[in-house]
Amino acid sequence: MNVYPRRFVVVPAKKREELIKILDDMIKRLLTLISARKTKTRVRLKAMTLLNELITTSYRMIRDEEIEELERETEKLEKEAKRTQTKNNAEEEPAKPA
Repeated sequence: MNVYPRRFVVVPAKKREELIKILDDMIKRLLTLISARKTKTRVRLKAMTLLNELITTSYRMIRDEEIEELERETEKLEKEAKRTQTKNNAEEEPAKPA
């Protein structure tokens, strides 16, 4: 059995939804700061930097979800291939006398 280490984040769907809501709320708050006329330039620039980090984090979460889905599809294909191989082997080999 080969074991291949890989990096992935396992976050249950409910927890993922909560994290997305938190990220969405923070993004809205930062956009409000950035667009406010009274916000000083220094604060606005820091808010833009943080907004960039939040968006990057959001994309990473989406990518992890896509990777998990691709992994599930791969496992399905492997199972299907194994069933097909077993079925084909049974059809090709004549029954052996007992």
